[in-house]
Order: sequence, then C-alpha cells, then structure tokens
Amino acid sequence: MSPPNVWPRMLLLTAFLVAFLIPSGGHVVPAEPEVPPYAITDIKAYLYLNHKDALSRDISNERKGSLWNTIIGAGLAGSPSRATLVVVEISGRPDDYASRREVEVTVRESGKKTVTKLKQNFPIGGLNEKGKYFAPFLVYDTGCLPLDISARLLGQPAPSSKLKRINFECGE
Repeated sequence: MSPPNVWPRMLLLTAFLVAFLIPSGGHVVPAEPEVPPYAITDIKAYLYLNHKDALSRDISNERKGSLWNTIIGAGLAGSPSRATLVVVEISGRPDDYASRREVEVTVRESGKKTVTKLKQNFPIGGLNEKGKYFAPFLVYDTGCLPLDISARLLGQPAPSSKLKRINFECGE
C-alpha cells in the first residue's frame, strides 16, 4: 500500500492562504453582516397653505374632485396653495442604520404633456425606535394638474418602490 499523496492538500492550503490571508495583511477579513432591507411603506402629501403658513392634513388619498382649484383656496384647501410637501415613509428594523441608502423621488405633472416637477435623492439616516424614517420633498407650482409620485430605494439589493397619485384639478 502506498502512502497518501499530500501534494493536492498542500496546494489547496497554499491557495487558501494566498487568497484570504496575504491580501488582508495576514488577518482573516470577516464578511460584513447582511443588513435587512428597508421598505417604502407610505407616501403622504400635504398642501402648503400660503395664507396661513401651515400644512393641510394628508391629501394623498383624497378622491377626485376634493382638490379642485387649490391654487385659489377652493375645496378642502381653505387657503391658496401652490406647493405640496411630499413625505416618504421608510421602514426597517428599529434603530438600524445602513449607510449608502437613499430614496429617489420623481414627481410628474400629468396634463396635455407630462412635465417632471421634481427628481431628487435624499440620503436615509438611522431609523427611529419604531423602525421609521421620513424623507421630505417640497414640490413647487402645484395645484391644478394631477401629480404622479414615484419613490424608490437605492443602495440595497432588495428593491422597494411605491407610486401615488394626487388628483389636483382646476377649472371654472
């Protein structure tokens, strides 16, 4: 019976040492722990009321017709409004923080032609004790045409996005 050939084992051990120990200065580099994905859980919108220096209640789920002529203060506005505050709610594990994540928001106005009113990224900070983070976006010159709001998370492998329509209308 012949002795076992140790050369394949030695070559494998040498390859392991070269691949993992030498590039890191002789230290084994542990893999980064996987961070659970964040998710966009809601999009809310508020009228900025120009005569009151205040925000309206959330208008993100208002039915067609209730946001009629908000630029002159008609309908539920009760005060002229020409700007809309969009707030994107992000959820994840409480007190979690993962760098390099951001939320991208695109707001398009739908009329005879579609106009992009806002396209902006906002870096996400640490989540609060309830696992929430709120990213604000102010959209100017709104109130007569419907807004289509698209939000998506960047910087994580698992996609998360949400769409919302604000049914602004104007007329006589």
